[in-house]
This record gives sequence, structure tokens and C-alpha cells, in this order.
Amino acid sequence: MTNESSSHLGIRDWYRLSKGGTRAVFFRDLETLDCDALMGALALETSLLPTGRLRTKVELEELSRSLVPPIQDLAMRGPSEQTLQWMFMHRNRLLSLTECVLARELPTCCAGDSVEGRADLLAFDQLLAQPIIVELKCEKASDPLSGVVLEVLSHWAFNVRHLADFTAQVTGFGYLPSGPPRLAIVAPEGYYIETRRRTARRQCNEYDIAMAWIDALLRNNIVTIDLYAIEDDWLSAGPDFRMWKI
Repeated sequence: MTNESSSHLGIRDWYRLSKGGTRAVFFRDLETLDCDALMGALALETSLLPTGRLRTKVELEELSRSLVPPIQDLAMRGPSEQTLQWMFMHRNRLLSLTECVLARELPTCCAGDSVEGRADLLAFDQLLAQPIIVELKCEKASDPLSGVVLEVLSHWAFNVRHLADFTAQVTGFGYLPSGPPRLAIVAPEGYYIETRRRTARRQCNEYDIAMAWIDALLRNNIVTIDLYAIEDDWLSAGPDFRMWKI
């Protein structure tokens, strides 16, 4: 893969490159995805016509009928990403009591399509009347921060492209959005420490590139991406684990 061939990739294509066996190619070409290129790709993807309709709240419930496991059952599952999803369902908020958690594993696809991706959580800020799409990572996740940013941006671009249906979807939970969603990445403190240490050594400073993207997206009023750390021992701490904004 050359710089020329990487220049036309979409946001989700870049995210897929950051996974598994293509990760070396991702790091090699990452500098070609500067802030301007990233914002251009987002502008293009959100300007495309919708490809179908999104699922309603009722259809989302039919897609996943899993009941929230009791807290004592979560402790036996170990600290996986799915366990963290369930813990947030028990917690029923992000950082603030006004940032309520509505659902988990929100499909990034239209009704009738096969589910290729899911946002970990859908939350809602009652003070700002704003939905929040949340991506979760566990402490030992190998995902580079730049890959996680691209992952959550792919969810955002899809839902902004289908904004009328996304607004109706959120309204089905009893909340009326005032505009597009913002984004949040939540992980144990140890994830950020290890990812930042790893990036300077052999991953082309991808952590700093990701932070530059986040800053540029905020300065250009495109989308806010908040980074939150939680205590590493969140599973033992229970739903009231410590959480703070980075």
C-alpha cells in the first residue's frame, strides 16, 4: 500500500487497517491522514445520501433481547469490553448524572442489513439535549488510540448521514435531541498509559496524531470527542467506579 493508494480510503477503511495483520501498513501510512484529510473524508461521508432507514427502539430491543446480568454475575466474567458495557448499564450514566446511558451495542447499519459494526453505548446528555456515541476499551486492549478515534468517527459519520432517523431513534428512548451526537472514548487509566508508551517506541507517534485530530475536530466545530479514564479496578469497584475526563 502506498501513500497514493491510501489517500482515497474512507474513515471505516482506515479503522479496519488499524486492526490485526494490516496494522503495520496503517502505521506506515498514518501520516498521510493529517487533520485536513480526516476532515475532508468526514465531510464527504456525511454528505452522501442515506442508504436506508435505521432501526427503531423496538427493533433494537428485538435485535438484542439480552437482560442486564446481575452485578455478582459480572464479577465472574472478567474485565472484558462486553462486561464494561453491562457495568455502564448498571451505572446508568457516564461522568455526570445528567449523561444517562440508553442502550448498548447500537448497530452502525440500516434495518435489514447485516451488522458489521456496533457502537458500544448510546448515551444522552439531558442538559445539552445531545446524544453521545461511546466507544469502550479495556485496559489490555491493543488498539492504538488513533484506531479507536477512527472507529468512533465511523459510527458518528454513519449516524450523521442518517441524522433524521438517528434523531427518531433517540426520541424513541424518550429524549429529543437538539442536534447531532458528540463522541466519547472510555477506557481504564492503564490503557491510556500503555498506549502512549507504546506509540513513541514503535507506532509512529500515533497517539499524538490522534490527539491532534481530536483538537482539530473541536476547533473546526465538526464534532467533540471526549476522552474519559476510569479506574483500572472498575470491575471490583462496581457501578460507582471512579471516572474522570482526560
